[in-house]
Amino acid sequence: MKKKKLSILALLAGALPFIASCSSDELVAENQSNPNEISFTPLLTGVTRAMSIDATELQTQGFNVTAIINGGSTAYFTAENYTWNSTANAYTSTTKHYWPSEGSLDFYAYSPMSDTYVGTGKQIVKTDYNTFDVTPSATPSEQVDFVYANTNNKTKGTDGKVTTLNFRHAESNIVIQLKNTATDLKFTVKDVAIGYILPTAQFDYTGSTNGTTDNTNTDAASGYYLKGWGTPSGTRTSYSQTAGTTSYAVGADASALTNNMILIPQTLEVATVYSADSVGSAFNGACISVELKIQDTSDHYIVGTSSTYVTAMWPLTSIIWLPGHKYTYTVDLKGGGYYPTNQDENTDLDPILEGAEIMFASVTVDSWSDGANSDVTN
Repeated sequence: MKKKKLSILALLAGALPFIASCSSDELVAENQSNPNEISFTPLLTGVTRAMSIDATELQTQGFNVTAIINGGSTAYFTAENYTWNSTANAYTSTTKHYWPSEGSLDFYAYSPMSDTYVGTGKQIVKTDYNTFDVTPSATPSEQVDFVYANTNNKTKGTDGKVTTLNFRHAESNIVIQLKNTATDLKFTVKDVAIGYILPTAQFDYTGSTNGTTDNTNTDAASGYYLKGWGTPSGTRTSYSQTAGTTSYAVGADASALTNNMILIPQTLEVATVYSADSVGSAFNGACISVELKIQDTSDHYIVGTSSTYVTAMWPLTSIIWLPGHKYTYTVDLKGGGYYPTNQDENTDLDPILEGAEIMFASVTVDSWSDGANSDVTN
């Protein structure tokens, strides 16, 4: 699914969060077919939106719905695909389902439903109608926006011809942009990555009536928990994308990379030093890494060469990525970043540009040497 950018709704500039609300993205529908048929109209409201799936996109994607008889666990229908029906002006299913004459229904829906993204070995593995194992693709351009909706205790008599589903974004939306405020250095960038990120977690939205979930809670085992999400796990990984050998001239304004990332909500693992004081030991903490080369204004290479790049790293500060929120990291290339591995026997981070400028730390002047003496007489 090709991802589409929406407006920035939660901003993390300079690695600090800013969270804001947005207006509804609503598709109004009124079912013109059988009034007893169960049909839906979607909303995407109630959280700051991430990206990609909105009401228009749902018309392309459709969504999957399971109906549970309220007050129990008995399914009224299971895993039914609902797609846009322009004639009925609502979302309907190929196999028709009708409102029961007694009792009410709880609805659980999700999108996308395509087997490109959902199934064994895919980004979304469905283990039950409301439980999913989510593992974003390692390639940002292939990552998918997973949205869900839940509404309970619904009947035709009280809820009219069409039931509204409030879809929410389950994951976090991460944006990286680069700028250069240096007045005497210019940068060429090839690949950019965000690293040391946990890659997978289980999502379960049982009980999140009308899509409402608490943002944070406490989990004694990990010190971190997001309601609906289990504790993230897996081998910490990096998500890399090419910047296409982009040049950042002196004073270049911030510009975002081509692809936003849809990743597992989590608390970033923060580090400020290398993991050991031995040469070659790695930096084990959340960071943004950039493959770059640096030139002065006379086009002399200071870091890298005309054909080689150096990997520079910028550590990230502590933050919890919340579901349905967008975070923008702005990296100022001016500082040059740090080496991702230890360059000497000290745990302090080693700046790449340290020592690059030609400077003279001390100057000595030889003592005057004695020359030959001679007497001068009148």
